[in-house]
Amino acid sequence: MTTTTYTLTPTERYKLLAVINVIIPAFLSGVFLIGQHFGPSLMTMAHYDAYMEVHPDDFDATATMANRVLPRQAVVLWNDFIEDNPIDGEAYVRRAWVKQQRLLDEEGARDDFAEACRLGMERACDFARGRLPPH
Repeated sequence: MTTTTYTLTPTERYKLLAVINVIIPAFLSGVFLIGQHFGPSLMTMAHYDAYMEVHPDDFDATATMANRVLPRQAVVLWNDFIEDNPIDGEAYVRRAWVKQQRLLDEEGARDDFAEACRLGMERACDFARGRLPPH
């Protein structure tokens, strides 16, 4: 019988350790993992929630997380952000895009575009008037 030895590259070792130390225990404990790939950006919702408690106006953190979760979860993230930052027109635009492009909720998207337009986001005004982009 022949034994083949394979040496892992540093990246392969990192990914394997991530699976062993992070993903498997999180899966077994029921923690929902956010992250489309292994790497420093791998984060749980618990980490994100704790971070946002301290930095409720971090638009970039919300945008990053919203791009990594399911559409309904993204809307919840934007809802929470908008609750803390009600005059952030860009947040309404981002939530509108999720609603329109990913959930096919034309009415909800139009309402968010209208609010963004009211807050001075000129690019949202056409969409608020019913000229939504194609899916």
